[in-house]
Amino acid sequence: MTTDPITEYVEAALPSYLADLHEIVSIDSGTMNKPGVDAVATEMQHRLAAIGCEITRIPNAIYGDSVVGRLRGTGDKKIVMVGHTDTVYPDGTASERPFHIDGDRAYGPGTSDMKNGILAGLYAMRALKDTDQLPFGELVFFLNSDEEVGSPTTAPAIDRECAGATAALVLESGRAGNSVVVGRKGVYEYTLTVHGKNAHAGANPERGRSAVLEMAHKIVAIAALNGLSPGTTVNVGVVHGGMRRNVVASQAVCEIDVRTLTIAAQEEFDRALAKILAEPVVPDTRTEVTIGHCFLPMERNDRNQGLYHVARTVAARLGYELSCTESGGGSDANHISGIGVPVLDGLGPRGGNAHSPEEHLQIPSVVERTSLLAHLILEIAK
Repeated sequence: MTTDPITEYVEAALPSYLADLHEIVSIDSGTMNKPGVDAVATEMQHRLAAIGCEITRIPNAIYGDSVVGRLRGTGDKKIVMVGHTDTVYPDGTASERPFHIDGDRAYGPGTSDMKNGILAGLYAMRALKDTDQLPFGELVFFLNSDEEVGSPTTAPAIDRECAGATAALVLESGRAGNSVVVGRKGVYEYTLTVHGKNAHAGANPERGRSAVLEMAHKIVAIAALNGLSPGTTVNVGVVHGGMRRNVVASQAVCEIDVRTLTIAAQEEFDRALAKILAEPVVPDTRTEVTIGHCFLPMERNDRNQGLYHVARTVAARLGYELSCTESGGGSDANHISGIGVPVLDGLGPRGGNAHSPEEHLQIPSVVERTSLLAHLILEIAK
């Protein structure tokens, strides 16, 4: 990797980065643990303020508070970095699986998703400030608190901040093969409720209309929609219904996860689902559908692909090849892409086994990815 003032700065700061990572990984910050998420936000707030960022703290009555750090520069372009302070882990995980380093890996809850990434954003800002390279108009770092449950309360504020930005950079972990993320599937939640009619299962079953039986037919038909469009996946993950073994069930419910690469593919699924719902197999049953929280897809469009080409050029100047990939999971990049802002994801240091006891950070990637992030910001600002 080519040596330059920014890379040298980040290399020298690596022990400080790891000490900061140790500190925030040691704080339980599962999404529903507001005090813990707030504590991580406060630690980041103090560090952002120390490098001269203007701080806005956005109170949240349900989840943790969000923090926005704004670094002013000498240019006119606005660039937004986005990361999250919450994890998926229950209280007590930080003490059960404490931060530790084994060889070239750091282990602990959030080391990959994504306390590594938010610190990479912080240290990229520090490198730019301390080397006096501020050609942007403003560099904004938005730290949200509920990404692991789909950013239900923070997505609108993130989108407002990103509106009109030249580019948005999401700091989820880098992927295998030294890749960044240029596309993510949309994530859609559906709940089906079938209404039938109760009857005694032994004395007069013919008077009943089994919602459970109708739901079974619906599930088979819905499962057949996997692959309806390239990349579309459908999973019926929760099913329940009926009241007793000897009663024909009058109600059944299922919860469905649907993921598509494009909005057009999601619309195609909706048309197919509507047809299934409109054609009951069990007479006199009726099915309702409720659509829950959704992430629109981060489509692999010209805007996002163009931003990747800029990043790839920057990486080549630094002496390595940067590839790209797509992901089946959602992130804040999904809704940012949906408002028409060029966005690139997976810019954080590389990690692995997120959401598991083996979650880890690949330490050698910290300098590489943090330097790439800082240089990419400089390139976009031009």
